[in-house]
Amino acid sequence: MTRGEALLILFLGMVFSVAGLPTHCDRVVPMWCQHIPSQVQKQSLAGRSAGRTGCDLMVARCGALRGGTGRSGTEGGWSRGTLYLIVGNTMCGLLRGFDTGIIAGALLLISSAFHLEDSPGQLGIIATSATIGAVLGTAIAGRVADTLGRKRALLLGAVLSCLGSCVCTAASTVSALLVGRVVSGVAFGFYSTAVNVHLAECAAPASRGALLTLPQVAVSSGIALSYLYSVIVILWGGGFRAMLAASSVMSVGVAFSVWLMPESPRWLLQEGRGEDAKEALCQLRGGPTKAVELEWSELASSTRRSEVASAGDKGGRSVGKGGWGLHALFRERSVVRSLAVCCTLQALQQLSGINAIIYFTPQVLQEAGTCSMFTTLLPSLRRHPSACSLLATLASYLPKLPAILLAMYLVDRVGRRMLLLTMMPPLAGSLAALAVSLSLPQSCWYRSQMALLSLSVYGIFFVLSLGPMPNMITGELLPTDARGAGMSVSVGVQWVLSSLVSVSFPILCSSIGTGPTFMCYSAIMAFGWFFVLLCLPE
Repeated sequence: MTRGEALLILFLGMVFSVAGLPTHCDRVVPMWCQHIPSQVQKQSLAGRSAGRTGCDLMVARCGALRGGTGRSGTEGGWSRGTLYLIVGNTMCGLLRGFDTGIIAGALLLISSAFHLEDSPGQLGIIATSATIGAVLGTAIAGRVADTLGRKRALLLGAVLSCLGSCVCTAASTVSALLVGRVVSGVAFGFYSTAVNVHLAECAAPASRGALLTLPQVAVSSGIALSYLYSVIVILWGGGFRAMLAASSVMSVGVAFSVWLMPESPRWLLQEGRGEDAKEALCQLRGGPTKAVELEWSELASSTRRSEVASAGDKGGRSVGKGGWGLHALFRERSVVRSLAVCCTLQALQQLSGINAIIYFTPQVLQEAGTCSMFTTLLPSLRRHPSACSLLATLASYLPKLPAILLAMYLVDRVGRRMLLLTMMPPLAGSLAALAVSLSLPQSCWYRSQMALLSLSVYGIFFVLSLGPMPNMITGELLPTDARGAGMSVSVGVQWVLSSLVSVSFPILCSSIGTGPTFMCYSAIMAFGWFFVLLCLPE
C-alpha cells in the first residue's frame, strides 16, 4: 500500500471519528489509526523474515470486512480490492448524507436570507427539491449502471454533486437554489441505486449483510457531520453558501475513491469481459485461491444460466448488454411480486417520517423548547439560537451511530425479517411519544426532555429496522439481470415518497399541528408491522 493510499484511509477514519463512529470496530471501518507509516516500517522489519513487506502486512490488516484474503493470499486477511470497495462506497454515502443533512442547517439561514419566514410551503419545496431530483436520477441510474457499469455511474454521480453544489453556492434567487438542489438530487439517485447494486455483487457471501448496511453507516455519519459543520459555520458568522459549498470539495474525494474501486465482476461477466471479471474477483478476494476459483465457477455458471433463460424468453428481455428494461420487469409474475414487496418497504421507510425529521428537527426541537437546555449549559449560545437548535439536533442524532454498528452485527445473525418485526414496534412507539411530548403544554417541565429522548430512540430503532433493510432486501430478492432496473423502480418509490413527506410536513404542522402529524406516522408504522408479518419472506 502506498503512502497516498494510507493517507486516504486515515482521512476517512478521521471523518468517521468526527461524526461519532468508533474507528476501532473492525465490522465497520478499518483500524485507520493503527496503520500510520511508522508502524508500517516496524511491521516491515517484523515480517521481512517471513518474506512479507510492510505493505503486505498493512493490506492484510487494513480491511474492514473479511471479503477474502489479503494481497498475499494468506487466510484471515483482507484484500486491497475489498478495502477500496468499502472506502469508495462509504465516501459516496458520506457525501449523500452530508448533502442531505446540510439543508437542515441551511434552511435556518435561507429563510431569513430570502424572507421565507411566513412561507412554510416554499421552505418545504426547498427541502424536498433534492429528492425530486433523486426521482429523476433513479429513473435513469439503473439503466446507466447496467450499460456503463457501476463505477462509471458513481463517477457520474460525483460530477453531478459537484455541479449542483456550485450552482447552490452561487445562487442569488430561490429558483437558482432549487435548480442546484435538483441537480444534487440526481446524484443522490445515482448513489442510491449504484452503491447498493455494486456492494451486493462484490461482497463475499459471509459479509454481504454487513457490507449492505455500510451505506446506512455512511449516510448517517454524513448527516451528523453536516450538523456539526453547520454549527461551526454559524458560530463563525458564515452564511448558507459556506454550508452548501462544502459538498463540491467532498465530491472530488468521492471521485478519486470511486476511481480506485474494482468494477463488479458480475457486470463484467455479463458484458462478455471474462478476463476482466476474473481479475476483478481476484482483486476483491485477495488472489487466485481455491475459494476464489470455486466462486468464479459459480458466478460463471449463474451468468450462463441467466443468459440461456433470457435467450428463450419471447418477451424480448435484453440481458448481458444492459440488463432488463423497465418494461420487462412487469412481465414475470415472480419478479413483480418481489418488486411490490421491495417498493412497499421503501414506502414504509419514508412514511416513518425520516426525511421530515432530518430536514426539520431543528424547528421541531425549537417548538419543544429543547434549546433552553443547551443555553443553560452554554450561556453564550443565547446569541446563536440557530446553532443551539442544531446542537440539540446533533445530540438527538448521535445515539443513532452506534446503533448502526449493532445493526451490522445482527443483520446476518438474526435475519432481515426478524429484525423488522422486532424493531418496528419501538419505532412506532417513539413516534407516538414524540407526538405526545409536542402536545403537552409549554409549562410542562419534562416536555423538551421527552421530545429529545423520543427523537433519539426513534433514530436508534430506525437504523435497526427500516433504515438499511429496504435497499438490502431489494438487492437480494430481485434476480441478477433485473437488479439494476428493479433497484431503480424501488429507489424511485423511495424518493417519490420522500418528496411528498418533505413537502407536506411543514404544511401539515401548520394546519393540524406537529404532534398529530407524528401520530399519523406512528399509525402507518403499525400497519407496516403487519405487512412485514404477512408478506415479507426471509
